[in-house]
Amino acid sequence: MMHRLKEIYSLELFHMKLCSVRHPAGHTTMMPLRSHKLPPFWLRICLIAVSMLAVTAQASIVTLNPGQSIQEAIDAASPGDIIQISPGVYNESINITKSLILRGVMGEDRPILNSGGHFSVVSILADNTGLEGLELTGADNGTMSGIRVMSRNNIIANNTVQNNSYGIYLASSNNTIDSNEVNENYLGGIILLSAARNRIMDNRVYENNDAGIMLIRSRNNSMAGNNASDNLGAGIKLFQSQDNIVEKNILITNDYGIVLSEADHNWIENNSAINNDYGIYPYLSRSNVISNNTAYKNDYAIYLWDSADNIIKENNLGNNDGSGITLFYSHENSFLDNIAGFNKQYGIHLISSNSNLILGNSFSNITVGSGAFFEESIQNNFNGNIVDDNFDQGIQLENSSRNNLENNTIRQNPVGIVISGRSEENLLAGNLVSGGDTGIMLKESRNNTFKENHLLKTIIHGIYLSSSMKNDLIRNDIFNCPEGIFLENGQNNNLSGNQLQGVMNGIIVQASSQNEIGENIIIRSLLGIKLDRSPNNRLQSNELSEDDNGILITSSMQTDLAGNTVQCKDVGLNLVSSTKCNITDNIARNCRQGIRLIDCSHNRIFLNNLSKCQEGLYLDEGVYPQESSNNEIYLNSFSGNGQDVYSFISSNSWSSNTALQYQYHSKAFHSRLGNYWNNGRMRDDNGDGISDVAHSIGSDEDGYPLMGPPLQFKLEPPVEV
Repeated sequence: MMHRLKEIYSLELFHMKLCSVRHPAGHTTMMPLRSHKLPPFWLRICLIAVSMLAVTAQASIVTLNPGQSIQEAIDAASPGDIIQISPGVYNESINITKSLILRGVMGEDRPILNSGGHFSVVSILADNTGLEGLELTGADNGTMSGIRVMSRNNIIANNTVQNNSYGIYLASSNNTIDSNEVNENYLGGIILLSAARNRIMDNRVYENNDAGIMLIRSRNNSMAGNNASDNLGAGIKLFQSQDNIVEKNILITNDYGIVLSEADHNWIENNSAINNDYGIYPYLSRSNVISNNTAYKNDYAIYLWDSADNIIKENNLGNNDGSGITLFYSHENSFLDNIAGFNKQYGIHLISSNSNLILGNSFSNITVGSGAFFEESIQNNFNGNIVDDNFDQGIQLENSSRNNLENNTIRQNPVGIVISGRSEENLLAGNLVSGGDTGIMLKESRNNTFKENHLLKTIIHGIYLSSSMKNDLIRNDIFNCPEGIFLENGQNNNLSGNQLQGVMNGIIVQASSQNEIGENIIIRSLLGIKLDRSPNNRLQSNELSEDDNGILITSSMQTDLAGNTVQCKDVGLNLVSSTKCNITDNIARNCRQGIRLIDCSHNRIFLNNLSKCQEGLYLDEGVYPQESSNNEIYLNSFSGNGQDVYSFISSNSWSSNTALQYQYHSKAFHSRLGNYWNNGRMRDDNGDGISDVAHSIGSDEDGYPLMGPPLQFKLEPPVEV
């Protein structure tokens, strides 16, 4: 009687383990068998265990020794009987056709069942069967199995299954495979085919070919707590399988840790993938949730191949030899709050992948490559990520278009963001970029928009554009960078509304044309704006203050400088060897020289206000070739300067070259107009606003000096600026 009670107690402990509930948070709680909180599937498992215990209380226990036939004992048993198998070798294959419990007797060795390559070792054909504590081997011919399960509601626990074609082959529902050791099976460890609602838990599955655990066209199964390692192929593979849970498994040194192949709507959670070629590999798979996994020392932590609409969140994907996250032809996936740092190649790498959401991740400390690399990928949203301290670049876009990079923090990379190749219509907005050589670099790209980014403390450039056109740089803040914005070999770019402070050179434009530079604010620079060998650009409504020098134009023709305000220590507007420029409606005050021309001709200088400068307009010091002649200078206001004009050998026109229609004190007049000289000798007998006394300028004179500032003269029609 005591012997029977001991057997029943052992089974009860085993069944209690099967009835424990694993909550999503990871806790294991014993639930009462009648609790309404149990999910229907686990409730059915527990009811099976209870029914088996009820039968056991009235069942016979048969103990077999080596030399006795297990199959004969099965054939002679009644449903509910327990067949105990003593240690030894049993050379047979068995078919379980009744609801029985087959259990190995505990000893130094397990009982060994060897089918000798003739059939599967154990075929479970009856429902409600238990198989425990056996070693099953020798089914190594064709598609034989160590354990073949074709029935329902069975419990297979604590067995060793090795050296078979398939280890455990399961083609039914509601079974529990628990705490088995499955190894060295050459077609796979645990295989589920068209199976549903099975529980695969706490098994050790290693050194199998093809896969440790494989689901084929199976759904609603749970795989938890397994160690699937050292397998050739995948540790766990789901093929054309849906709605399965893969959680808390350990996958070490497989070709693939977890593979999803044409598998949809599965949950991959809290697994550890270590030292695999690929940690987690979705292939042609959709709508899976991959969360809270750890993958390190793999070649690639997570690699998506032609997969869509998956959610990859809160994974730790660091210290891999390749990349943390790789997408190849994969679209519309979401990557949320992942940590992918300390990888060698990339934090995240997109290859021909579109319309993905990458939000709140960390891609930092990449040891050889970049934090994020977009390669021929379009319409991705990369928002709110941290990209710090990477070896190569922070973020790279190559031949990638219509991507949004917004509100990211990008620090201490050699270059924060690089956009190159045929990259068009990308939006960079609200990013914080600091440290490194250059904040943002654009090469050979067009139609991109950089707006409201914050760039500070770079070693060389805030923003660098090369051979790029039709880009918009608007309302960016650039602080404490040697060169704020550097543009070379670019056309039709718009640089407007930016604020630059504490830079050596604010905006430099070199060998570039037809660019708009407007409404920028530049404070405390050595040189605010420089154009070098750059024709047909327009500088309008920029404000420069507390700079050493304001605007410098060298070897550039047909430049428009209109409506700029400059207060600086040295030269406000400085033109060198430049022709056919319009210098219009600018304000230069408190400068050493308001406007300076060296070797410049055929420029139009009008409607400017030059005040409180040591020299309002500088033309030459009497040394050739410093002279600047044949310029048209009129409707300017000179007031409060130490010397209005500095000119000795230059010869220019100091009034409009034709008579203009204008109103002065509400009266209409028609005359050529000169400039307003606040300190000149003036007399106006006829009240036309033009002094009757010419104003002398070196060897030139202004024959039509104005009696008041040009604003008092209303031109009809207005002079085109």
